[in-house]
Parts: sequence; structure tokens; C-alpha cells
Amino acid sequence: MDLTFQDYAEAHRAALIDLWVESWSEVYAGIDFNERRAWFADHLAGWAEACDSIRLAIEGSDGALAGFILISPRTGLREQICVARSR
Repeated sequence: MDLTFQDYAEAHRAALIDLWVESWSEVYAGIDFNERRAWFADHLAGWAEACDSIRLAIEGSDGALAGFILISPRTGLREQICVARSR
């Protein structure tokens, strides 16, 4: 499948948060990241508000979220990287 890359849009918020929960739950089995969903939603809002970059990898014509990265252009910090299990 082809990937396209684009900036974050609010329309992707729910899918991005779901992917974050799925990815971190996979890495840290036994920790309930659903309990941390609200924390990440707030963190994501703050990241976007600070004008830091959120880049999305979109898969195929249906627009499924394949992954994302949070990057601060000011500091070079790569803060979150998540990839869908299917990728």
C-alpha cells in the first residue's frame, strides 16, 4: 500500500489517540494505556497548541492512519513515534 504524509488535522485526533494506545500497549504489555488516554489527549492538544509538528502517515485511498510522529522544530525533539501494527 502507498503511504502519503501530511500534517495533523483535528479530524485525525481519535484515530491518532487510538493508535497511541495500541502501540504503547503492544510495547508495554501488562500496562493499561486506555487509562492514559486522557493524558495523551491533553498532551496532543498542548503539542499542537505550541505549534510543534505532528506528521501523519496515511495509508491507501481510505485514509487509514498508518503512523505518526511528534517533532519539535525548535529543539529537534522527536517526542512520540507510533506505527500501526499492520505496518
